[in-house]
Amino acid sequence: MIFMCRHLRSHRLLVLTLVLMASLTGILHGSRSDAAMVRALDLDELADQADRIFRGTVVSVDHGTAAVGGGQVPVIVYRLRVSEAFKGSFDQQDGQLVVDLRMVTSPEGGDPASASRSRTFAFMPRLELGGEYLLMVTKPSSAGLAAPVGLGQGTFVIDGFGDQARVRNGFGNTALAHRDLAAGDPPDGDRSTAAKRSQAMTYAELADHLERSLRRSEHNVEVERVP
Repeated sequence: MIFMCRHLRSHRLLVLTLVLMASLTGILHGSRSDAAMVRALDLDELADQADRIFRGTVVSVDHGTAAVGGGQVPVIVYRLRVSEAFKGSFDQQDGQLVVDLRMVTSPEGGDPASASRSRTFAFMPRLELGGEYLLMVTKPSSAGLAAPVGLGQGTFVIDGFGDQARVRNGFGNTALAHRDLAAGDPPDGDRSTAAKRSQAMTYAELADHLERSLRRSEHNVEVERVP
């Protein structure tokens, strides 16, 4: 009886966690509770669905839990120092713009439900302490949780310095070929050229297309660069 109750609680937590992920990303779909697919989004869709878009460096990583639907889900909390803000509002600390990004993460445990949740969260982006990223994140839920839009699609790793740094998201920039980031929409029949350009992208190209995308969406874009 005790085992059954624990199993039911674990299964309920798994369902709640999946519902939470779907509400955060808005793009998950699948027919099984332990499997999901992520719909491909181009840059315009990513930017439109994001509540905040920024370039930042991870300065701390902490772990905790969040109360969701009467249960507790494991979370990881990233604090990022923002160097460039494209969209949304940000907190300030000691004269610096900062973001505390609280994301659901894989639980620890040996029960079947924990294993299922671990598989489910295998594709959740993981940020590295000291790593620099351009992130497009969802609006925080009532529990204060958020996630990159499109998961790995809205998570761009920045490799290098300045505007000529190379950027690549968790999908290798491939879905962004729907829009040619370097030269506007590609002509008909030239999708392969667009794909090659988008996969070999500089931060300057990404930032330029992102600003144009936000202006097309009628967002009031005034990029704030922190010295």
